[in-house]
Amino acid sequence: VAHNAAGMAAFVDTFLRCFPGRRVPVVMGFVKRKEHQRMVALLGQVASAFHVVPLATRRSMDLDALIGNLRWPGVPVRRWRGLGAALREVTRKARPADIIIVVGSHYLVGEFLRRQGWS
Repeated sequence: VAHNAAGMAAFVDTFLRCFPGRRVPVVMGFVKRKEHQRMVALLGQVASAFHVVPLATRRSMDLDALIGNLRWPGVPVRRWRGLGAALREVTRKARPADIIIVVGSHYLVGEFLRRQGWS
């Protein structure tokens, strides 16, 4: 979970130290009223692509607004109707040693963990 700019900075710093030079797909979802631009800028240091998904809460950020109002750091951005669809596509394209980041709101990470049978 990295649901604010400070958390995202810590996550990206750790990722860069553990996997220097790696660029990976990022599946992300956020609630409203956060520092979205700062978080996207930070993730841009490690993202090969952004996969934006809605959250299962009325607090979910509107994806059209999120995608349309931010400056994206030069990597593809794709909107998905849900986490499941994004994960199917990203994992279908992944090789066994690839890393996939799922990050953002507690809602998103909780849904991901439930799908994996880890919660």
